[in-house]
This record gives sequence, C-alpha cells and structure tokens, in this order.
Amino acid sequence: MKEMKSFIFALLFGGMLFSGCKDTISEIKADIKEPEILPTEQPSMGMTTLGKKLENPYSIENMRKALEELKKEPQLKSASGELDNIEIKPTHLYVRFLPEDEDKLNVLKRDTSLVLYDYPLDYEIENLGDYYHDTSLPDTAITWQYAAVEINYQFPDVHHEILSELFILEEEDSDEEEPTLKGSNTSYNLWIALEDKALEITDNLSEEEANEVQLKGWFSRRSKWRPAGNIMVWDDDLNKYIGIKGCIVLARRWFTTHRGTVDENGDYSCDGRFRRDANYSIKWERHHFSIRKGAWSQASYNGPKKKGNWNIKINNTTHFWGRDWPYSQKFYATIFRAAHHYYYEDIKDLKRPPLNSFWKPQVKISAKAEKNPDANGYHSKDSRFLGIRSRIYIFRNDYNYTDIYSTVIHELAHASHWELRKNNWRSTSDKVKESWARGVQWELTRMVYPNYRGGVTILPNYTQVVVDMIDANSRSSYFNTNWGIWNDNVTGYTIAEIEDVLSYTSSWDGWKNNIKNKYDNDTENELDTLFDNWN
Repeated sequence: MKEMKSFIFALLFGGMLFSGCKDTISEIKADIKEPEILPTEQPSMGMTTLGKKLENPYSIENMRKALEELKKEPQLKSASGELDNIEIKPTHLYVRFLPEDEDKLNVLKRDTSLVLYDYPLDYEIENLGDYYHDTSLPDTAITWQYAAVEINYQFPDVHHEILSELFILEEEDSDEEEPTLKGSNTSYNLWIALEDKALEITDNLSEEEANEVQLKGWFSRRSKWRPAGNIMVWDDDLNKYIGIKGCIVLARRWFTTHRGTVDENGDYSCDGRFRRDANYSIKWERHHFSIRKGAWSQASYNGPKKKGNWNIKINNTTHFWGRDWPYSQKFYATIFRAAHHYYYEDIKDLKRPPLNSFWKPQVKISAKAEKNPDANGYHSKDSRFLGIRSRIYIFRNDYNYTDIYSTVIHELAHASHWELRKNNWRSTSDKVKESWARGVQWELTRMVYPNYRGGVTILPNYTQVVVDMIDANSRSSYFNTNWGIWNDNVTGYTIAEIEDVLSYTSSWDGWKNNIKNKYDNDTENELDTLFDNWN
C-alpha cells in the first residue's frame, strides 16, 4: 500500500461557507461526435418578462356580462330557458401565495392539488426565459406563487391574496366531442358559447376566432386536442437522444392546466384537452426534489404557446447569436435525470435521499452555471438554516455530462447517509462519508453508463473501498485503471449490505468491523488488509 500511495497526489480542500462535501473534478473525457443541429424550441435565457395585463374573461363580473349578452343572441332564443338556469357563482379562486421561507413553500408543494406558477397567469408573456422573479421583491426572497384553486379550498398557513373569483366549468377527461362537465347540469354547448362570449367581450378572442364565430355561430367549436409530444436530451456518452423519464410537462390555458409525465422513450400525453392554443412548460422538479437556477429561482423550460404536440430535443449546440440556452437546459435535464434515478428508480435496495414530508422539506438542488476549480459539487446539511438555502450545489465545470450525473448521485448519497446518521453525522469520519459516496457514485452511475469508471481517488478520504468490496477485481475501478498497483481479494458484498451498517458506524475501523460481524462472506478475512491498504 505504501508503494501505491507514492503514486497519488493528495488534494487539499479550502474552507467554504457551509460545511459539506466537494466532489472532485473527474478527468474522464468522452470522445463523442457532436450531434447535428436539429429543429428545436429556442427559449431565451434569463428572466421571463411580462407584457400587458389582460382582462380576465373568467371573472364573475365578466362571465355575468357574457351571459346577459348571450341571451340577446337570436340563435340562442331556443335555449333561453337553459340560459336562465345558469347561475354564475364562484367555482374557483385565482390566488397568489408569498411563502416567507422554504418551509412555507414546501407546505404548498406538498399539496398535489396545486399547480404553482412563479409568474401571473393574466399577463401576456413578452419574452420567455428560464425563470421568473417578481421585481418588487428582494432577489433573495421567494417570489409569488400563482394558482387557481377550487372555491372550497382550505388555505394553509401561508400568506396569500385572492386576486379574482372565477367561474370555470371543468370537463371530465375523455375523448368525447361533448364531454360531461364536472358538477354542473349545464350543457357542454352552452358552456362553450358562454366561454367564447366572455373571451370576446374581454378582447381575448383572436381575429380569426371572432370571424369563425360570426360565420358559424355561437354553437361552433374548434376540435379538441390533447397536449402531447416527446421530450429528449442528447447524451454525450451514449451518443444518442434519450427520454427525460419522469419529467412533468404542463400545458396551461388561462387558469386550467393539464399535466403529462414523460416516459423512458420521451413520450408524454396530458390528462385533459383544449380547444385553443395552450402554453407549454416544464418545471425541473418532482415532489421530492427541485432544481434551482443558481441559488434561489426555480429552474424551468418555458415552451411555446401553441396547438398540437410539443416535441423538443435538448442538445448542446450554441446557436449563431451566441445564446447559451442549450447548455443550461441540458445541465438542468442531466441533474434531473440523476436525481430522478436516485429518488424514483431502481437503486439496488439503497435508502432514498430525504423525502418530502411534513417535517422534511423538498430537497433543493442548486444548478450553478459558473465554474468551480475546487469541486463539481457539494452537499451541506446545514445549508437549509432558516429554510432559505439549497441542500446540494452542482457546478457546471465542463460539458462532460456523465460527470454531472455522477456528481448528483454522489451528493445525494451524502444526503441519504446524513439521514442514517442524523445527530451523529458530525462525529462520522470524513473518510467514511466520502468513501461511501464514491461507492454509490460508481454503483448507480454504471447502471446508466456501463463504462463509467468512478470518481477520482484522492487520499486520504476519497477511496475506492466500496468498489473493492463489491467487484471481483478492483482493476475495474477508476483508481486501479489509472495506477494498477495491486489487486484486492475482497468481493461479493452488495451496495445495500455495505450501507446497512452505516447507521451505527462512525469510524473507519468500525465500518470494517460492523461489516465483518453482520455478514458472512467467503472473503471477509481479507477485509483487514483491504481497509489497511486504503487507510
């Protein structure tokens, strides 16, 4: 082992504001041909900018006006009795919340009935960016969260304002041309006529739509369509586009949102239909984790307002005007893929990272576009002090996205390990912490990238002891691929077995002894030599 150590350069880390791991920069570079430029959406980078405020067609006042106007239409005289029976009363509320900290925001995000937007829903969008923050609020404050809720919604203990009472008759999700309306005896045809009239009197019908109504009458209606499509990202090392499995696509028209979940092939189909154009978007989050642009704002992909499928291929081709958006969106997508893997997919019976629950907030992963010469990422369990900081930070040091994927796995392994140790986390040896995270990084990343060799060995703390306990010959690890000095004789332990003893392990020798004592293994007598070699 002394001979082996003579070949290794130790890397010393400087202090950082928060205590936590810094995953070292990998030297692995993929020799991959750049994909050709394919047709794709082109969102602007930076903050979304709003245009003019629109008059709300679904407000109680405007819906009542629309109903009175419909009663004057000659072609609707035969339906006058049914029109008289329509009672315009609030069915929904247009609201905005202002969470004072991440804990309050987490209260909202745990409510699966809410679809939150960080920009107002009754404004034109002048320029689509990848985040929005109300300019009247400090940069470090959580921005307003906008939503439409049912009239009987029980508001949580989060500051909120009711912006408008709404009248919206929701449709049952079906492929029928005249679907049933939820909780209403009003016919679908009359609801469509009422909605169109409300859009007309608030100047929210396009000229083409207005002409169509004039020609075909108030019972005319456009064919319904279901938001669907395909969302993929270019993978440098697999040399192909892959589906962003688990990604949630939102399709919104005014206050109604339909959602679809992307499968492993990139396909999605939303849970409802529209007659007119809808705004497509992605928020890079799931229930248990959220990706931030920088330190504060929700990372998002605001797509087009359109009718029909939304298909995107996120690649890393810089367009001629110099915008960097594909790199950032690919950065978010890669972080999302890794986090989704650890939270929702097969992880060989390992413990999940901290789950979003009443006492535990959604884990925030900060995507930092700048380079960090010391680390690819770091984890700090103390960084959510007062609920205002991200738990994990990932830096975009280069465009090797296998490294980004593996770094996310490494840092989430720390978060999961912290939950095992909790109050004993600080007393746990850094060597145990980092060696464990290196092992999970190697094991889970190889499930997606079979040729991945693992993170760099940096003594004294970043060792390959977990790899050596699992594989038959440690020459498959990153360390021995580079140095090739010795072969370990330990094999056959599973990653779940190695994790199982971490809840009561603080020291290097304690880790070894706990594994020996709990599990029978034909090579366990070699564990002393293995741990001594890495010590």
